[in-house]
Amino acid sequence: MILEMRIIESSPSNGSKAKEALSTLRQDDFVLVCVPGYNAWLISAPTRLACERLEAAKKRPKGKRNFTHAIGDLDKFYDIIDKECIPPSLDSADKLKIFEQAHMRVAITQDESVNNILVRNGMIQGTLWSEADFEIRNFFKEIEAGLEGHCDPDMINGHVYHAALVTSANFHGEGNIEDFEKAKEFGMKIGVKLCISFEQKMDIDPGCWSIFEIRKNSITATRKGTMHSDIIDRDSIKSLRVSFAKELIDMLDLMNADTDINDVYNVFESIDSNGDGGLTEEELCNFVNQLSANASTSMSNEQKITDEDVSVLFRAIDINGDKEITFVELFEFLEYAYDGNSPQMEKLASKFLKAVRSEVKVDEGANTTNDVQNLICVFSDLDTDGSNDIDEGELGKLLFKHGFSEVEVKLMFSLMDKVYRSDGGINFTELFEFLKGLEKAEESISSKTRISTAIGSAHDEKNESSSIDSSSNDVMSPQTGRVLPLKLAPPNHSSHTRVTIDSSSRGAFNSERESPTHHQMEKISNRTRESKGVTRRPKSREVNNAKRDKFQREFQRPQPKMTIAQSNLLYERLVAHKAKVEQRKLLLRKQREERELAWMKNIKTISVGKFTAKYCKTYG
Repeated sequence: MILEMRIIESSPSNGSKAKEALSTLRQDDFVLVCVPGYNAWLISAPTRLACERLEAAKKRPKGKRNFTHAIGDLDKFYDIIDKECIPPSLDSADKLKIFEQAHMRVAITQDESVNNILVRNGMIQGTLWSEADFEIRNFFKEIEAGLEGHCDPDMINGHVYHAALVTSANFHGEGNIEDFEKAKEFGMKIGVKLCISFEQKMDIDPGCWSIFEIRKNSITATRKGTMHSDIIDRDSIKSLRVSFAKELIDMLDLMNADTDINDVYNVFESIDSNGDGGLTEEELCNFVNQLSANASTSMSNEQKITDEDVSVLFRAIDINGDKEITFVELFEFLEYAYDGNSPQMEKLASKFLKAVRSEVKVDEGANTTNDVQNLICVFSDLDTDGSNDIDEGELGKLLFKHGFSEVEVKLMFSLMDKVYRSDGGINFTELFEFLKGLEKAEESISSKTRISTAIGSAHDEKNESSSIDSSSNDVMSPQTGRVLPLKLAPPNHSSHTRVTIDSSSRGAFNSERESPTHHQMEKISNRTRESKGVTRRPKSREVNNAKRDKFQREFQRPQPKMTIAQSNLLYERLVAHKAKVEQRKLLLRKQREERELAWMKNIKTISVGKFTAKYCKTYG
């Protein structure tokens, strides 16, 4: 049952009630705070775990979850701001009150033209309320006061700030919760213990989100620490990025297909003067000046790169904002100029596919059973910590055996991690999807491999149930529960039409004797063609036998190391397949008997002298 607390506009200070709410927040993870007439908010205790639970209850995808801080006291907020990040016009807490014009999510940067943009996944962002909304603002202040000395910085990712974390109460596919009763029902469903509502109408213009004029074109870079920084994307900066990428591509000889990732890394090391594995702004500036000097004769004064331009480029390339450009960040910047199709990356992807195929033992004629099962086992062996995903170190164990350098492993994992936003781990499903994407990029390879078919089937069944259906030839991945294709035997061939020769009757048709084998029919057919001067067909029997023998050898070879669950699953699939084959045989036998019965009913005997023949009126 929800303990309900209502805070109305005319009530006095609610310090004691706010502290009571704070106690509930700390003990029970979250409390529901409703604002009728505007929106509803879910306020959790200052732990990321609580926000994760709330976001999961809203059915929001994990990669799109977003939290913010409920800012009550601007003085405290000002204390934790990196003063180097804010413009002079906001150099005091009083000046920060310019942000109180509306309820908003804010980012404060040096460039006043892009302040107060809607920021997601920023390091520090705050939900502010104007002073006119006294009850709500005071409630946040009381929560801040109650959290003094009780906030573990690790719980909020290193931010020493005592406001509550806030996430909006938006249902996936249902929109905002604007009704208090609906919000309360949601709270009861997810186990909220305290529900607080502010019974005042919010006279706020929903469109009042902008304080400064927002520039639409900007290069965004994340600064290290507490703020999100945005840089103007001037037309000159746009052309600068293009020219810089072109100069760098020419210098690194990236257009040459013979140049691989390691060659590019060697050039990166030559730029990295102190050899610490990262480029500082000074090192980038020296390198750019060198490029600029080499191209000075062909560049006008307006095109020449200034120190300010270098600073902008550095912050644009430095994706994580740690004031250091890694090789991965630089290469991703260059890949952007290639639209993600540089010869070096294509070569690396091909090398990765070859390594995986080698581990999975995919070759011409390999059967799908072993392809899929081997990949499951390879993944299971790599997942040494049993987390159901593999990190960069675990992937490296596989790739180092196939001649990958450390930088190639980093790039390969960075590419997968970027595609799936997997927070440092790739699961079995994502590995399959990634392989499928690479093979689609190489159609000549994709058409020759069995594993591509398996990946495609896994992708098509992405949202289907992972339960086992004994009527289908599929296998379920033990790591992810994904249903993957599994063909356990070659298809049954249809039986031949039953035609026999009765030797005692010298050519009379006899339905009671066994039919000739396929090999006998092949001999008869070959003799007929040879008598007519027709070239003999290939020995299909020998070819088929060779294929069958190869299939049996592959299928009966020792299987890779499997878990008990995998072994049981494979056994169940084999039993189900065997039952299906027997059922098919019974059906074919029944159909054959029915045809024979119909044939016998229409038999007519013809006698010519000493010879007799049985003739079927229906079939001729």
